[in-house]
Amino acid sequence: MIRSSDDEWTDVEAYDLEFRSAGDEDAWFSVRGLLEGETFLIKFLGFLESSDLRFNAGDFQTLQAVDEFVRRFRPVSAQVQDSECSKIVQGLTVCSSYEFKCDDVRFYDAVVDAVHHEQHSFKKEEECMCTFVLCWKHGPNVGNLTFANIASICLIQSVEQLNSRVASFAKIAKEKIEIASLKSGAISESSLLHHGLQETEPSRQFGSAGRTTEGRVVIQMS
Repeated sequence: MIRSSDDEWTDVEAYDLEFRSAGDEDAWFSVRGLLEGETFLIKFLGFLESSDLRFNAGDFQTLQAVDEFVRRFRPVSAQVQDSECSKIVQGLTVCSSYEFKCDDVRFYDAVVDAVHHEQHSFKKEEECMCTFVLCWKHGPNVGNLTFANIASICLIQSVEQLNSRVASFAKIAKEKIEIASLKSGAISESSLLHHGLQETEPSRQFGSAGRTTEGRVVIQMS
């Protein structure tokens, strides 16, 4: 992805979702989701328009694929404040930043492996001096332990209700799959009846009203 240099003009509040990218990046990004007819447009905060992703409802082949797509979204994680460090406890899954270089910071999920508590500083305002040991769940450090401070940790928000735009798109995609399945079933049934009649015609000449063994085999194989 290519970062934008025009972040000052971005309406940050409109980017109310986190989206987990696929492939090598496998990171969480702040995004804005827009439903345009049967297309879901994903715009990434801080990136150029060329980084936008488009998903068409008709591209999903199974209901499971739609559910997997939905699970890639969640509410934006909340930055932990210095006075809230007591919320970060051992065993908690958090979203934490990892800095590849000064202008390339990405977010991944990690489990708090340990907390080293330190006295907070109050020189100007409260500053957390604690150190947190994280075990990364995905990303370049998956399975590794690293140290982090409070500034790099965010609390994952519970998905009490699915984002309305994501929910609407998922509904459209699932309806398309169900309609396609019904059409496929109707075509298959028509094909079965057609082939069944072809196989059973000789039997009727001998007074048999039922399908022959050959006819049943044909139906099952279709």
